[in-house]
Amino acid sequence: MVDQDPRSARRLAVVSYLANDPLTPRGTRTKALLKALARDWEIELHASSAMHAAPHRRWAVRRARKVVARVTKRVILDPQEAWSARSFRSWRPEVDAALLIGWPMSPVAYAGSRLREAGIPYVVDVGDPWVLTNLGTTLLWPVRSRAAGAERALWKSASGAVLTTGLQAVALGSLYPDLPTLVRPNGYQDGSLASLARAPRRRTGHPDQALKLVHFGTLYGVLLDLGTVLARLADSGRWREVKFAQYGHAWPGALEGASLKATVTTHRPVPWEQAMAVGREHDVAVVIGTQRTHRMRMPSKAVQYLTLPIPRLAITCGAKDDPLAGYLRGKPGWLCCASNDPRLPELLAAHVSRHWTAAELAPPPGESWPCVADEVATFVNSALPAPR
Repeated sequence: MVDQDPRSARRLAVVSYLANDPLTPRGTRTKALLKALARDWEIELHASSAMHAAPHRRWAVRRARKVVARVTKRVILDPQEAWSARSFRSWRPEVDAALLIGWPMSPVAYAGSRLREAGIPYVVDVGDPWVLTNLGTTLLWPVRSRAAGAERALWKSASGAVLTTGLQAVALGSLYPDLPTLVRPNGYQDGSLASLARAPRRRTGHPDQALKLVHFGTLYGVLLDLGTVLARLADSGRWREVKFAQYGHAWPGALEGASLKATVTTHRPVPWEQAMAVGREHDVAVVIGTQRTHRMRMPSKAVQYLTLPIPRLAITCGAKDDPLAGYLRGKPGWLCCASNDPRLPELLAAHVSRHWTAAELAPPPGESWPCVADEVATFVNSALPAPR
């Protein structure tokens, strides 16, 4: 009889509200981490069954949600708190350890409280800062005080932290210097990369042509102003027309200024293999970075953009320590440019008119999800104390 590997009996609770939503960065991250962690743990997943990447259909619904959000920002931690309370208020964890994945943060906070009561160690994996290190938090008083208290308790008892930018690590380290920390952005899904990368792409090098830009993912409030960028490109006279295609949800107002100078079309979010096919119909894929006050975050879509068969453009805030510019430095196919750089039209024209080979656009193998997930899983295993 073959002896069972003692590690296989170890039980790990994974809390990730968005685990079942493949169109969100945290959903794809959770799926990859579960696969890597399953080699050493028996997994108990706590996740919502709801899908959150689809755009709202009706203006009235958007308006109603905006009014409700204005009121609840003073009362609840986030819109998922009711789910978190139902799921974890009476939870009695029977696991050896846990991995808590945010955003959102209320599931992480509620689950962390139950784990501390049971004396169970946990690691926290978050993509964005919450309150203590977030200078641009939108939470209002008095709920902001409650969130800060919940976050202090969370980090004080954590066995480790997985963060996506170095700025987050520095800020958190100033508060909890003894907390083991790993900085690891998302990985990319390779999918049918090889066949799509070899496919011919459209090239724009003449002023009588239109410049076609595409963006995959959510446009939200902390990002740089897209309208200013499109106006600079349209007013340059280098292209007959500037077209911008948005695949994903756009927060109210995110596209208001964009349509003044460019032709803007909106589409539902699509699975990534379809996004790779859509990309071939455009000249450049655009990532909009965050404002200076929010630059601790890094748009996670920049990693997945590494697999697109077209050149990429990252609009940054221009700060020397911008995590987006730092991550993309030396990565293939990218042009990084500050939103206020007057050279943007000139630099972009040269970037998209260049003949890019499939090899030049190919993503670095070390940034793929199998490699990234193994790195995170190794850290989680090392940060958690040995089983009793």
